[in-house]
Amino acid sequence: MLDGLAAGDKKDDPGWMIGSVDDPGLSDDFQDSRDQRDVAEAQQRLADAEKSGLFVEAGATGSPADKAQLEYGDVITTVKDTPVSTVADLCDVLQSAAPGEKLPLQGMYTVNAGEYETTDFGDEWTTDLVLPNK
Repeated sequence: MLDGLAAGDKKDDPGWMIGSVDDPGLSDDFQDSRDQRDVAEAQQRLADAEKSGLFVEAGATGSPADKAQLEYGDVITTVKDTPVSTVADLCDVLQSAAPGEKLPLQGMYTVNAGEYETTDFGDEWTTDLVLPNK
C-alpha cells in the first residue's frame, strides 16, 4: 500500500513527518534553534535510556496522524506490536496493512511531555491510527 513512502512519495502518507531518534541529523530538520536544542536533548536522553523509535516532527491538520492525536515530540515505538526505529521499519509494517485499517501504535512523550496533561518525559501512550482509504 505504501510502496513509495520510504522514497518520499506522499500519496498514501498518513499525514506525518517523522524521523528516527537514532539519526544524528534529526535536530537539523528544525529551523528554530530552541527546537533543535530540545530535540537534540531528547535524543540524548533516549540514547542514554537505550530507547529508540520514530520522532514525530509534525502532523498535517485533518490527517490520519492528526486524528490519532500524534503531535510534535511523540516518539512511536511500535506499530501493530512491531518495534519501529527507522522509516524502513515502519514501511515494512505498513506494507501488510489494508487501506482503512486501524493500526495500534505505542510510544512515549519526549519534548512535548507536560504540555497538555500531566505527563513526564518517557511516559508511554497508546493510540490507533486509521490508514487512509485509497
